Amino acid sequence: MTKTYRVLIADYANYDSLAEIPGILSRGGCIVDVYCGKRSWLKRNKYWNKWIACSENEEEYFNTLKAIAETNAYDWIILSDDPALRIVNDRVIDETLFYKLLPITKIENRELLGSKAGFSNLCAKYNLKTPGYLVYDSTLSEEDICKKLRFPMLLKTDRSEGGTGIF
Repeated sequence: MTKTYRVLIADYANYDSLAEIPGILSRGGCIVDVYCGKRSWLKRNKYWNKWIACSENEEEYFNTLKAIAETNAYDWIILSDDPALRIVNDRVIDETLFYKLLPITKIENRELLGSKAGFSNLCAKYNLKTPGYLVYDSTLSEEDICKKLRFPMLLKTDRSEGGTGIF
């Protein structure tokens, strides 16, 4: 007999992201619940079993998600947007909870979650070639910046999501 997996998809603020994921998981035989706000696209299909309304307050959102994770009611919890990843990553201290909620296998690499600079730093740490990057600091001179970067260049604020913060 095959096990039926219980999945929770958690969304915090990107109301238009991943609407198709409940359908994919449901058609794969999973029981799918969603933890999101009332405007989330996760709710706009027939493929979820239970809706758990989330708070718009980040601390309350995290505390509720943590309590849900600690019940062990779900085989898999999927954080479906950058704000949810950031909220959880900024608050999780316990390593067991970290692995229940976050999608990486080494806690020491957590800086890549939701951070362009963190991702670039990890690429450098593991000797992965990337385009030049620089984490801007107001003490850097134009000469320092020109030594590190070439044109064309993309400026992006760290920890932004959904295409915001690009210059």
